[in-house]
Amino acid sequence: MAVKRIARAKLGDVFEVNLEDDNKVYFQFISLDITQLNSEVIRVFKEKYCQDEEPNLNEIVLGEIDFYVHVVIKAGILRNIWDKVGNVELEDGIDLPYFRSCRDYGNKEYHRKKSSNWMVWKTGEPFHFIGELSEKYKTFDIGMVFPPPSIHKLIKGERVPINYPL
Repeated sequence: MAVKRIARAKLGDVFEVNLEDDNKVYFQFISLDITQLNSEVIRVFKEKYCQDEEPNLNEIVLGEIDFYVHVVIKAGILRNIWDKVGNVELEDGIDLPYFRSCRDYGNKEYHRKKSSNWMVWKTGEPFHFIGELSEKYKTFDIGMVFPPPSIHKLIKGERVPINYPL
């Protein structure tokens, strides 16, 4: 069996994700986050398109952003979860997202309970430990590196992993 060779994604690359309901959505690679395992940060756009539509990539990247997430893009390509469809240069002065994470993630004692062990950070910048999660930070996306199949769940609205503290 031949191994599929894929070059590393480039900033601005746009990818198409096919959904189970005969729709598709798009995401764009916007940054590497050295703070979070040097993983790739993508922005997933909210608008869904029919499979037979061929929207203009320049218009897609001007659309409303649904969420930001860390992921390994190449792993999603290798698993046929998404396909690269083009590249759109990132806008000057792109505002990189903030993320939140909890040191109690995976700890059964804190499963779906309130934690006082939260940290926040802006993409590529150091973590800031904040203790309890105040309302100000609850809008930040979870900063863990998601496996490619989880992107479908996030698109469907499942924002927080099942065993994440509150």
